[in-house]
Amino acid sequence: MAGQTFDRNLRTPYIQQYNTSVQYELSRNLLFEAAFVGTRGLNLIRSVGINQARLASPQHPIINAVNGRVITTNTPDATNVSLRAPYQGVEVGGFLQIQTTAQSTYNSLQMSLTKRLSHGLQFLAAYTYGRSLDKFIRH
Repeated sequence: MAGQTFDRNLRTPYIQQYNTSVQYELSRNLLFEAAFVGTRGLNLIRSVGINQARLASPQHPIINAVNGRVITTNTPDATNVSLRAPYQGVEVGGFLQIQTTAQSTYNSLQMSLTKRLSHGLQFLAAYTYGRSLDKFIRH
């Protein structure tokens, strides 16, 4: 059996976008532009596997809530894995919870150089240095 459930603390996801730029004319036909551009996402949606098998050891045994069995070893066989999972009768790894616990950021420096040529032609060179970061918040 597999399925999904929704976290009781769902929040509304939202994104903030921001930018600023400056242009400078280096000479009559040469224009330099630099911009800072960014995006920040908060309360983003993600699916979290909440029925993962816990790790057992002799110092930290797991007691199965259904049959009372004490588990002190971690073996890859299906029986041991399912007995170490917090929710019995549900597929291990297939029981997901929809949460709004993800965040993202993107920031970049964008630069361009434009050279105006004759007869309406121009040459453009551009470069972007960017960084993106995603993270998850535990609650």
